Amino acid sequence: MKRNIFLAVFLAIFASLLVGCGGGGGSSNPVGTNITDSSNQSESNFVRANIAPVVKRKFNFCKNAVTINQRFRDSVRAIAARIRLELLSDSNNEDINLVISSMKVKNTSGQTFSFDDEAEVQLNGNSLSALLAQKDLPAGKYNYIEFKVEYASIQELDPKTGKLEDYGVHIPFDKLRCTGNFELKDGYETTLSILFSHKLIINTQAQYNRALEVNYLLARTAYLLAKAAYKLCPINTLKKVMDEKKAIMDDLKDAMSNKYTLVPVIKLGCSLSPITLSEITDGDITGKITNLVDGTPLSNISVRIDSLNLTTLTDANGAFSFTGLPAGTYDLVAVNEDYLSASCTIDVGAGQISDLTLQMNPSIIYSTIGETGWFSEYYPLADINGTFGEVGLETPIRIDFVSMSFVKAEIKFNAKLHANGSTVFYAYLATDQQVSADGQIGNWWAGNTCHKGIKLGDEFLATSDDGYTYTIDITEQLKQNPSNIYYLAAENADIVDIKLSDIQITVYYK
Repeated sequence: MKRNIFLAVFLAIFASLLVGCGGGGGSSNPVGTNITDSSNQSESNFVRANIAPVVKRKFNFCKNAVTINQRFRDSVRAIAARIRLELLSDSNNEDINLVISSMKVKNTSGQTFSFDDEAEVQLNGNSLSALLAQKDLPAGKYNYIEFKVEYASIQELDPKTGKLEDYGVHIPFDKLRCTGNFELKDGYETTLSILFSHKLIINTQAQYNRALEVNYLLARTAYLLAKAAYKLCPINTLKKVMDEKKAIMDDLKDAMSNKYTLVPVIKLGCSLSPITLSEITDGDITGKITNLVDGTPLSNISVRIDSLNLTTLTDANGAFSFTGLPAGTYDLVAVNEDYLSASCTIDVGAGQISDLTLQMNPSIIYSTIGETGWFSEYYPLADINGTFGEVGLETPIRIDFVSMSFVKAEIKFNAKLHANGSTVFYAYLATDQQVSADGQIGNWWAGNTCHKGIKLGDEFLATSDDGYTYTIDITEQLKQNPSNIYYLAAENADIVDIKLSDIQITVYYK
């Protein structure tokens, strides 16, 4: 001990005369910086090094790192909006037949669109398919639908004959109206479900008789007017008059047979579904691949679909695409030697584009690179005097050591002596700061008190010149202490100052 003290005093007095320390009063500090402020070495209140905050999310290789969104090609979205009607009934008690001759649809701006297609509808509790289907209409919001009913009837068993007979059903104003908000969009078909919760009212005998009288008078008057008109036109023959009379009497017969009045309660519901043209049978895949650690785009990633023998590479933006794929389901695989292989199953629809975002796990994770300056307890030329020097190392995110993909972890650093010779030092690894620092320069600090972490191996011998690079397996140490920030402390066991540089933790995955 006395020898060491004596040597330290001697070196302090005759430092300028030492080999390798320079002359003329110049600095012999190996890093080219003199510590002139003595408080830097004796400050008892330690300010922590500037290490980035701990990232709290865990690095997990089991994470679902895939998102898929599907949209339609622009050419498909440009198709005009369509409307399809489905009529339903909530009653199975009657079998009502409607003959609908036309339909009107109104939008919220008051525009009316008419269709004259005739359709026959059965209200018997079953869904009625494709009534006035696939009509192109301007996109927008609508609130009114009207059906013109040409004829309505119901079948009942006649107690006298025992046969099914048709009876007329009266519909007020010969129209069915329904209101409710629905929207039509370009590229989409809007299916309107119209639910009839109807009631049938049996006309009383008085109502029935009155209807007979009124309808007969109307029919008789119409017949007489028609007959008079024919007399004024010699070209009309008696046969035409008789045909007209028969038609009027047939109408009268139908009118007199209205035994019921239909009181409909209509509910409207709608749903949107994208339109695909029957001639479109293929779709596309577009995608982007990024780094799970920092979200940066990954270029030169090989993306393949084995079932179609297709392969492509991502560009500088991490983007790729496959076009003109037959509609179906495919397994997509992304491969690169620097990342863990990733795969997903993707559905491709006709006329659709499946947008894929895939994050890949790096196969190697690196921490930040740390460096201590020169330090020793006695040597006067050190940046900071202290037995221990320490630096913090941070990985991008908390490392997952549970994953089956984890292989190993190691730490590398270069140890160097200030002067020729050899010395002994020890390295300790922990997830918390170990050294009670007496001084700090930049992102490292030194002190004479240390709460030691895990010792990394035995004693190490450092030489001069370029120093010596150490590689130490720390797989078990990291497994037992999962974190994303680690502290490496070095203990200088001699009086000659040492320096550790290029300190970095590397974690390997399959």
